[in-house]
Amino acid sequence: MRWWNVVFLWVIGGVLLTGCATPEWSRDEASAADAQLAESVRARLTQDAVAGGLSLGVSAQGGTIRLRGQVPDETVRLRVLSVTRSAPGVRGVDDRLFLMRR
Repeated sequence: MRWWNVVFLWVIGGVLLTGCATPEWSRDEASAADAQLAESVRARLTQDAVAGGLSLGVSAQGGTIRLRGQVPDETVRLRVLSVTRSAPGVRGVDDRLFLMRR
């Protein structure tokens, strides 16, 4: 094997290895953005006439909102999902809501 092939392989290997790592500052920014997004969705749900009285868990990761908790019926569940999806910055919703037993 020629020496420049070896050098080329080392360079490509180094680029691939460093390119796969996420810089610490990037994770911190994403974490802060997710926290802000979750807070924004919480505020919207609290202000909503239908969803305002519910105690729901709201978290975010990568722009996806995870909703957890009990809702009284399917109509309220759909309203919570609609309010969540309409919030700016929401890329998706992980619906872990469940209906209360009667």
